[in-house]
Amino acid sequence: MEAWNISYIYTVIFMMLINNILVYVLSRTPGFGKSERWILQLLIAVCVCDLSDVFGILFKQTAGRNVLFILDAAFIFSVASISLFFLCYSENMYGSDMFKKSIPLITIHIPIDVLCIIIVASYRTEWIYKYPQILMIANIYNAYSILLSLWRIHKEKDAEKRKVLWQPVFYIVPFFIGIFLQCFFNTMPWANTSLTITILLIFVNNQQRLLQKKTQDAEAAVRAKSEFLSHMSHDIRTPINGMMGMLDIAQAHLNNPEKMDLCLSKMRGAADQLLSLINDVLEMSKIETGSIQLVEEPFDMIRLLNGTLAVQEIIASEKSLTIEQDIEGAIEHPCVCGSPNYVRSILVNIISNAIKYTNPGGDIFVSARELSCDGEYVKFEFIVSDTGIGMSEEFAEHIFEPFTQEHAENRSSYQGTGLGMSIVKNLINKMKGTITLETKQGEGSTFTITLPVKLDTVCFEETETEEEETSIEGMKILLVEDNDLNLEVAQYILEDAGAEIVVARNGLESVELFEQSESDSFDVILMDVMMPVMDGLTATKRIRKLKRKDARTVPVIAMTANVFNEDIIAAKEAGMNEHIAKPLDFDKLIHTLAKYFLKMDKKLIS
Repeated sequence: MEAWNISYIYTVIFMMLINNILVYVLSRTPGFGKSERWILQLLIAVCVCDLSDVFGILFKQTAGRNVLFILDAAFIFSVASISLFFLCYSENMYGSDMFKKSIPLITIHIPIDVLCIIIVASYRTEWIYKYPQILMIANIYNAYSILLSLWRIHKEKDAEKRKVLWQPVFYIVPFFIGIFLQCFFNTMPWANTSLTITILLIFVNNQQRLLQKKTQDAEAAVRAKSEFLSHMSHDIRTPINGMMGMLDIAQAHLNNPEKMDLCLSKMRGAADQLLSLINDVLEMSKIETGSIQLVEEPFDMIRLLNGTLAVQEIIASEKSLTIEQDIEGAIEHPCVCGSPNYVRSILVNIISNAIKYTNPGGDIFVSARELSCDGEYVKFEFIVSDTGIGMSEEFAEHIFEPFTQEHAENRSSYQGTGLGMSIVKNLINKMKGTITLETKQGEGSTFTITLPVKLDTVCFEETETEEEETSIEGMKILLVEDNDLNLEVAQYILEDAGAEIVVARNGLESVELFEQSESDSFDVILMDVMMPVMDGLTATKRIRKLKRKDARTVPVIAMTANVFNEDIIAAKEAGMNEHIAKPLDFDKLIHTLAKYFLKMDKKLIS
């Protein structure tokens, strides 16, 4: 065998190893995912191309015509496959829909069929069976791929897509030139070398694309932060401005009770708006950091729905809206285990949006039904539709993105943060449910939600305190609070309701007061969580471990601004009986205290 043949073979094998290493490294590069289905094809095609070239040189003088025909056919098909990969790679990588259409696919495969016919004809008639001609036939496919890409570039109007369509041209041209050179200078493996150069170009281009994407992501994060601060500045200042304005008006009309009452009412509304904004921002922050925790708490779905709708109906009536509901008869298994707070949050967000964007005199329809029950999970469907302003199709595609509102002026006229629907979508995804939207501008919107919830096999019954039994007259309460203003407000409300209050300013002081008191001195402990010296959770654990009979039975109620599910779980694990969120709803606080006071009275009677 001639010396150049040996050198040629070694060079080709070396190039094959380099090519496969580059392809493997490329396949492991982040961001290559959309083209993973082409990796195996490229690896096989590169190996077949190089090996058929090597064996063609080795068996050129000794092998029969059938062997050479198989090697040449394998070479041509591998070149065609590599060229097809280069053509497909860029468009598939960048999300083009070219290869989703049947006609272009048929067009691409036609040259492969033509090459097959030419090879067969060459083998049978012996009129073109030479290595340079075989290379030229293989190069027809490269030429076709280049022409197809140039035609696509010519037809494409979008400048960004035109840049993408230039990629296969840059990849195929070196391979085309390498095969063309080998037709006339076959002492060097030009085709294999050009293939290595092309794969290296893809690798470098992919690295540049990833670097560019990281830069764009960083810039987008900076823009998002800037937009967030801008939105928050507007949305926080708006209710604060309202409250400060109402304070000025109230101070100027101290002798006018009606004016004072109106100012206080509007200040309450502004405070509620500010609280809603803060809750949304904190909830969104939890979602984005992935720290949302679902719980498995037993609850009655019908009761939850009725309670949620009762509140929303009051709000709707203030706007002259009617809420029609269809709930009772369609739910066969209402007793479930899950995250009732999140289910309620989803429904409240969607129904309140329907109220907000429906003009006075409009209608809102809410239905709930059980779709299926497999003995382990119950699948519920909730539908909320309205006759409101609706939304455009363009906006509907972005409704679940943070801070999205269809018109800029909506931030003032509808007083929304644009976070509610994003929170809804993320919560539903977390609970493995679905949400769909049907809307038409000027006619209204319909949201359909499906949620799988774990079935509770033991249906529970809640004991409700009757309205007339909400007195806490004479109740002895240990109030643990470190903030002076919060302490003053809570103490005033509770003492005004007839309770007897003993104050502790931190967790350690509450433990010492309880330990030094006589047994059953306190009917309940209201415990803040975030406090100096000792926090409320640690204090509760210490109280529960005290060696006295009432240490394990005295009700401990968390009274805290830590309001997330994980905070509620932590409170329960520490030994607390209830969790009441700040800002305090004093009606709810009194009702909760009365429930425990009533239980104590019943125990004494029995």
